[in-house]
Formats: sequence, structure tokens, C-alpha cells
Amino acid sequence: MFGSLKITDVYTATEILQDPEKDYRVVSIMSPNHAVRFPNIKEVLYLEFHDFTVEELQLNLVSSPVLATKEHCKQALDFLDKGGDALIHCAVGKRRSTAIALGHLLKHFSVDKAVDMLFSIRSIAEPNTHILQLVCEVLGKTEDEYLGILSTLVHRKLNR
Repeated sequence: MFGSLKITDVYTATEILQDPEKDYRVVSIMSPNHAVRFPNIKEVLYLEFHDFTVEELQLNLVSSPVLATKEHCKQALDFLDKGGDALIHCAVGKRRSTAIALGHLLKHFSVDKAVDMLFSIRSIAEPNTHILQLVCEVLGKTEDEYLGILSTLVHRKLNR
């Protein structure tokens, strides 16, 4: 069953998850050594990787980068597939979390509908392209389909 989906930054996630009435399945994405823990939430998937694309790594901005892997993406999509209301957060709620959220939406809706839903849930969405490419691989999308998704994202962002 596809429940409600929230995408947010870590601070808002912390506030939302303090409400005992809320029962979210949480995907928590943070950089290594900056992870937060939610001890009172029963279903949390903790993922730790930096918010870099392969192209950004060429700038040598960090000495020991940890990139998202296909396994990270598969874990997140499988976890979200268990159903119920979901909250996905990263530090800012803009790139890592929105890439995973878009993958989840793409499992259930057309590209156009999934992208529209993503921007209606999180208007500042700018999915990390490295993570999105991995998500597309997990979903069995071709390179052309991935490029089509990128094109749709850019088109919607420009026309908002």
C-alpha cells in the first residue's frame, strides 16, 4: 500500500518525529559522522553517504568521500515498499532524499506523474543525479529512460 510521503530536512524531521501520534517509516540519509538517530521510531533505515555526484568528486571537495551505492538505493526502495506513511530526510531535504523519493514514486506512477508529485511534495527538489541514476538501475530503467527522467525534471523545474 502506498501511504503518504514527506520529504524534509533533518531538523524538520526531528520535530515531526517527536509527535507520538505520527507513525512513519523513516529513511534517514546523512553524511558519515553526521548521522542522527531516532531511538523512539520503530522503523528507520539509516543510510550514510555524502551528497556528491561523480562529477562533483572531481573537484576534490572532501578527502574520503562516501558515495551512494546501488545497494543503498535498493535498501531504501525495498524499505519504502513495505507500505505505510513514509518520511525521507537528508540534511537539507533537497538532493539525496528527493532522489530516493523520486525512485519510490517511479515504482508506482508514470514519469510525468512521479515528477509532478515530487515537486508538489518538495518544491525545492533537485535530485542528486548520481543517486537517481543508481535508483534507475535498481528499477531496471535504461540509460534513455534515465535521460528522459532528467529531461522531465529540468523541464518541470524551469516551468515552475
